[in-house]
Amino acid sequence: MTFFHSITWRLARWFGACLLVAMLLAEIVVYVSVEHALRQTAWRELQAEVTAVVARLREADDGRHEPRGLTDADLFPPDAGMFFQLTTAAGTTLNRSTGGPPLPWRPTKAGDTALFASRGGRLVYVSMPVPIPPNSGYLSVATAWAPFADYLRTLRVVLEVVGLLAVACGAAGGVLISRSALRPVEEISREVRRLGPESLGARLPVQGPADELHRLRETFNDLLVRIEAARRRQTEFIADASHELRTPVAIIEGYVTLLLRWGWNEPTVLAESLDVIARESRWLARLVADLLTVTRLDSEPAGAQLPVDLAAIGREVVADARPLAPGLEITEAYQPVPEVLGDRGRLRQLLFILLDNAIKYTPAGGTIALTLAPAGNWVQLTIHDTGVGIDPAALPHVFERFYRADQARARTGGSGLGLAIARGITGVHGGMIDIRSARGEGTTVEVRLPVRRRDPGT
Repeated sequence: MTFFHSITWRLARWFGACLLVAMLLAEIVVYVSVEHALRQTAWRELQAEVTAVVARLREADDGRHEPRGLTDADLFPPDAGMFFQLTTAAGTTLNRSTGGPPLPWRPTKAGDTALFASRGGRLVYVSMPVPIPPNSGYLSVATAWAPFADYLRTLRVVLEVVGLLAVACGAAGGVLISRSALRPVEEISREVRRLGPESLGARLPVQGPADELHRLRETFNDLLVRIEAARRRQTEFIADASHELRTPVAIIEGYVTLLLRWGWNEPTVLAESLDVIARESRWLARLVADLLTVTRLDSEPAGAQLPVDLAAIGREVVADARPLAPGLEITEAYQPVPEVLGDRGRLRQLLFILLDNAIKYTPAGGTIALTLAPAGNWVQLTIHDTGVGIDPAALPHVFERFYRADQARARTGGSGLGLAIARGITGVHGGMIDIRSARGEGTTVEVRLPVRRRDPGT
C-alpha cells in the first residue's frame, strides 16, 4: 500500500483542507476588519478637517452672507494631502482647493467614508452638509487612498504567506498525528497476520484505556472465539457423521464379503444378507438426506416465503402418520389462526419430524395430541405425547446433532439429526422451539412461528 492510498494521507489531506478553509475565513475577517479600521481612521481625519472649515465659515460670516468673498487659502488649510470642495445645495461649486480634482458633493453615510477614482488615483472622501449663509451646502473633503491601499496590500501578502505556512505545518502535523493514532491499528494488523488456522486459540492482548482500539481488540477476540467454536462444531460434525456412516457401511461390507465367500449357495444366508443390506442402505440413504438438510439449513435461507396454512399441513401430516402409529390415539385440535409466511415443504418436514418422534417413543395404548392456537403475534403448534419421556439432564442437549438421550431412544434407529433439523427449520422461519419432558411423564414440544403481517390496504 502506497502512502497516497493510506488512511494517514486521507486524514492529513482532510485536516489540511479544513485548516485551509479556516485560515481563509480568518484572513477574510482580518482583512475586512483592518480595512474598516483604516476607513474609520480616514473618516476621523477628514471629519477633523470638516470641523475646521466649518469654523472658518462661521468666522467669515459678517451678516452680509457672502462666502464667495473668501479665497481658497482663507477657507482651506494649505495641506497638499487634502482636497476640499464647497458646494451649494443645488450642486454649484463655490470653492475648491487649488489644483484639486472635482469631488462628489452628495453626502456620504454618517460615520463612514466613500471611495472614488480621479485622474490622480483613488481618493477617500466624506461629504457633509454645512451652513452656508443664507442657506446650506455641502463640504467635501478627500485624501489619497494609496497609503491605505499599500498597507492593505502588504497585509494581504503577509496573511497569504502565513496561511500557506500554517496549512503546510498543519498538514505535516496531521500526518504525524495520524501515524501516531493509527500505529496501534498497524500493530493489530501485524498481530492478526500472524494468526493462522493452527492458532485460532490465540487472542490479541487487550490493554490500555477503554477506547475505540480497545473495543476493536475485544471485537476481534470475540470473532476469533466464534470462528474457533464454528470450526470445533464443524470438526465434531464431521467426526460424528463419519462415525454414523461407518457403522452401516461396515455392516454392508461384512454381509457382502459373506456373500462373496460362500453365502450365494445358501438361500437362507442369502435372503438374510440381502435383507440386512437393504435395511442398512435405507438407513444410510436417510442419514445422507438428513446430513444434506442440516447443511442446507446452515448455509441457505428458507425457500419461497409464501402464505402457509398450518392447520392444512397438520391434517396432511397426521393423515400420513396414522398408518405408522397402530395402537396409538392421535387427536387434533385446530383453532382459527392467521397464516404464516414460510416454505411449505420445510414446515411440513418440521411437523412430520416432531410427530414421528412422538410416535417412536410412545408405547402402544398411548396418546398423541396435536393442537394449533394463536398466541399474540405468534402461532403456537403443540405436540404432546404420553411416551417414555426424556431425562431432565438430557434436555439441554436434545437439539445437538447426533445426540441420543439413551439406549431406549437409540433402539429406534434414528439418525440423531431430527431435532437438530427441526430447530434449524424453526430458526430460518424466525420462530422458537421448546421441549418440556420428564422420565415416564411424556413429552411436550412447542413451536412458535410469527404470524403473517398484512400490508395496510390488503
